[in-house]
Amino acid sequence: MSNFVPLNRHQKKALVIQLYEQGKTRRQIAEVVHMGFKDIADVVRKHTGEDNSVNKPEKSKDARAFELFLQGKQSVEVAIELDMPANKVEELHIQYWRLSKLDNLEILYHEAEYSLSILLRLHNILKDKRITKDKDIFDLIELANNSLPSI
Repeated sequence: MSNFVPLNRHQKKALVIQLYEQGKTRRQIAEVVHMGFKDIADVVRKHTGEDNSVNKPEKSKDARAFELFLQGKQSVEVAIELDMPANKVEELHIQYWRLSKLDNLEILYHEAEYSLSILLRLHNILKDKRITKDKDIFDLIELANNSLPSI
């Protein structure tokens, strides 16, 4: 005769958690509580807080775009991944800059819209020459402002 005592659902879940916290494997837990691996995994996930998918609404495309910008993705990558039109991605990128307190970047973007490639080229030259510290850049601007002839 077996020593098996039937447990109700709540008792089984409590026992799964207890055995999990003792370091038992799923196989060992399954042998004791007579549950399937998936059911055991679900109980453990809920207990550890890893069960985020339950009742969690899917994020909007806008929120997913912000996450991609935060990861350093370029606008074109965001447009492709989320299947969004370019003008909507550009609008979201500007909103992302504002939210990230990069308002000056937005102003620069609009003021230098057609000469942005020249600004990027200048940035790359400074980076290649290892002129990256604010003081060095300010000194260079001062030199250009005071020493170069007016064009």
